[in-house]
Amino acid sequence: MTEQLPALHALTISPVLGSAATDARPPAESPLPRSDGAPPEPTARRSPTPRTKATSSFERYDGPITYRAYRGEDDIDAIFDLVDDELSEPYNLYTYRYFLDDWPHLCFFACADDRPIGVIVCKQEPHTKSAKSAPIPDRPGERRPLMRGYLAMLSTKKEFRGRGVATHLLRLSLSVMLRPPPDFVATLPPSHPSRQPVDEIVLETEADNSAALAFYAKMGFVREKRLHRFYLNGKDAYRLRLDLSLSAPVAKDESSSVRPRTDSPTEADPQSVG
Repeated sequence: MTEQLPALHALTISPVLGSAATDARPPAESPLPRSDGAPPEPTARRSPTPRTKATSSFERYDGPITYRAYRGEDDIDAIFDLVDDELSEPYNLYTYRYFLDDWPHLCFFACADDRPIGVIVCKQEPHTKSAKSAPIPDRPGERRPLMRGYLAMLSTKKEFRGRGVATHLLRLSLSVMLRPPPDFVATLPPSHPSRQPVDEIVLETEADNSAALAFYAKMGFVREKRLHRFYLNGKDAYRLRLDLSLSAPVAKDESSSVRPRTDSPTEADPQSVG
């Protein structure tokens, strides 16, 4: 039996766990290095990746749901199938590798009979473009850019929605971002962002997806901005944010020490919940 997940600030509901959570700790190895050392270019013109959709056989499944961490290359097809089946926009392999190469420890699966039925994919980085900052412990008067977590994909098969799967997947990823395990942190490079806890979590979801908006509202997220024609299908999106720390505006004389981001990574959207 795994230890109880830590309570998370601003979460207003608890997961409905009628199942076992197994093998939920992140992998011990460091994230895989990039081949060229640079972040991927934006893939705004995302196009569907042709795939053969698997036939579901879970209509009457009443067994336990288990949870595990991403294990590597062999899991990519399962992520493809879950995201392509359940989310409104498909993503190419380059998009998945962007998240999984640097943040494999923030990807978790929900499984029924060892078959994945839910997945979450996240990342975290310093939000250097923000006008807000957070205090540095043990260094009075000094502040740093906010550490931002990004929920890229959260998908649950339709027949398993309403069973707390998405809630538990979200808690697994947030628990690692909020309280990185010391033995795992020791395996990361000194500059890796996952060595620090996050200050906020953001995501985007379709403006007319009432189920997703209600789910994230219950989890403590608030609507930060409406993004017009955000998706390829022309639909608007809401950017949602979960504030996990007390933050303050960066002082003018400190702004020069905050280096703007120069990359423009692809960010997918979590729309399917359960």
